[in-house]
Amino acid sequence: MQTVRQISDNALLRLRRRRLRKTRREMAEALGISERALAYYEQNRPVPKAIMLAVEALSGGISVEMRMGREQWVAAVDNLLHYGQGEPVVGRLLRERRLQALSDMLDLARHGPEAATALTDPALFRALRDAATRAYLAGLLMLQVSTSASGDPTGGPCGKSAMRADAKSR
Repeated sequence: MQTVRQISDNALLRLRRRRLRKTRREMAEALGISERALAYYEQNRPVPKAIMLAVEALSGGISVEMRMGREQWVAAVDNLLHYGQGEPVVGRLLRERRLQALSDMLDLARHGPEAATALTDPALFRALRDAATRAYLAGLLMLQVSTSASGDPTGGPCGKSAMRADAKSR
């Protein structure tokens, strides 16, 4: 049984090759793989991430999902969908100090879902676009969330020391 990720990658691989107007042989040469391997990946087999990154680079950009990783992307989609349904996701993420998750959600809202998602899952595409529009209209896309390398806020006016000082002053 295929996963959504496999279907998405296979459809995206075929779509990118058609948009670039390359034959299978030309695309395989550009990716540095055999024509037989490309045909294998186009026919509903798991596509290695390195090949998908190379395809995105050939087509002129790296997708949001490729930039943030699969697990982070799934969490961002989940958070954005819950936000679109009217749940207080932003407040919950801020309260839990999950700034990296908030940053990923806002990044997904800013850049929108992949165009290939419209082909593979139109309902998800519509829901993500609606949630991104809602976030835009609420002014959330103006937020600049900064996190450290570990995703934990440290120092500065929004850091733990300022939060402790604010709590003591109450």
